[in-house]
Amino acid sequence: MARRDDVNKLYLWPSRIEYIMKCLFWANAICSAMSCLFKVNNITSILLIVQIMASILYVVLKILDDNFFWYNAESVRRQTDIENGFGIDIIEYKTEEYYNNNLPNNATKFSVNAFESIMFSKTTAGRMMWKESIRIGITVFAFICVCLVYKDYSIVLIISQTVFSAYFIEEFVTLVVYKFRLEKLYDAFYKELITIGVKNENQRSLLLSYAIEYEAIKAHYKVRLSNKEFWKHNAETSLKWKQVYNKINVE
Repeated sequence: MARRDDVNKLYLWPSRIEYIMKCLFWANAICSAMSCLFKVNNITSILLIVQIMASILYVVLKILDDNFFWYNAESVRRQTDIENGFGIDIIEYKTEEYYNNNLPNNATKFSVNAFESIMFSKTTAGRMMWKESIRIGITVFAFICVCLVYKDYSIVLIISQTVFSAYFIEEFVTLVVYKFRLEKLYDAFYKELITIGVKNENQRSLLLSYAIEYEAIKAHYKVRLSNKEFWKHNAETSLKWKQVYNKINVE
């Protein structure tokens, strides 16, 4: 059976917005670098306007995406996860071969699906760290340039750039904390499913609470995992998941 994921199309607008935000980031960074090189008033004024607009648009797009487009896609994803785990029909969007386990439809399957998602998510998040740290460096550089070049006459730019930089710093810190939370949750799943083995209803209830906690973490931190990193290492992570899955002990 071919892989099917109807929910993926709901992430199209968040992907487009993310692309625009990346363009705004680089426009801001390039203008900041140029402002350190050119001291001509006309050029400086143009760079100032571009930076102000890029910073404001970035923040506006981030707010819109978080509260509308991304939320909607994640909400539907949660419903299809419930469908897949419990074997019920609650929404028109369908997924097939999205998860890799053959357990009967029940709370345990739903929990194992979450365990699989955690493995892929924490792996992708870990591989994003280096690139995100570079982006933080560029953001700090841009902020320093603004403070040095425009310190005498553009409080608007300094304010907008401060907010812009704060967003990137927050995103990086969020990514680090998100990965830490997933690592801890992964270890908890591993202990119950593999080290101990699922033998009673109390454990099944505990696993379900872990699965709900995973959904809470995703909803709270709203981390955009890199599709490029996910697919680049998908085969390797899938093989690792298969090895872990074969060790799961559910009575």
